Amino acid sequence: MSTSITITVAGLDETMKRLDGFAAASQAAMADAVEAVALDIASEARRRAPVNTGALRASIAARGVSSTPTEARAEAGSTAVYAAPMEDGREPGKHPGKAAIPAIELWVKRKGLAWTRHYKTKPDRPMTVTEMAWAVAAVIKKRGIKGRHYMAGGLLAARASIGRKFAAVYDAALRTRLRGA
Repeated sequence: MSTSITITVAGLDETMKRLDGFAAASQAAMADAVEAVALDIASEARRRAPVNTGALRASIAARGVSSTPTEARAEAGSTAVYAAPMEDGREPGKHPGKAAIPAIELWVKRKGLAWTRHYKTKPDRPMTVTEMAWAVAAVIKKRGIKGRHYMAGGLLAARASIGRKFAAVYDAALRTRLRGA
């Protein structure tokens, strides 16, 4: 994933030792909680992602759920090639590059932009979509772009549910332990 948030719960081995015979059940429950948190973050990030074609929003998902006795891990992120600059922005001085031109062309078409060339170069001939995309890329190089922080916003929005999910796993394990099952 090019832009992602990884959720890692370390120290599960110590918690499991405290809970004695309930390691396997608690481990599975913790892995489920980590996956649910990643799904919540992905859902919130999708709501916040900027939309041009919808490809960025569609690429945001929870992936890579794994669990060991000492760790539960999942990722929420995007696989779109332009996810990182959309999340973090782009400082002035760096050209988006040739790979970004098709995405910029789609943006130019969607916005219905129509520019004419400078009067000294080729007057009265409108620029092609590709020429406009390169011109937009030059402006991005000059001015940069502001980060949209959709993934970070998704994490902040899911913050309350994160605590609730992990607390529920811990509470269930404690209740089971106290019942002596």
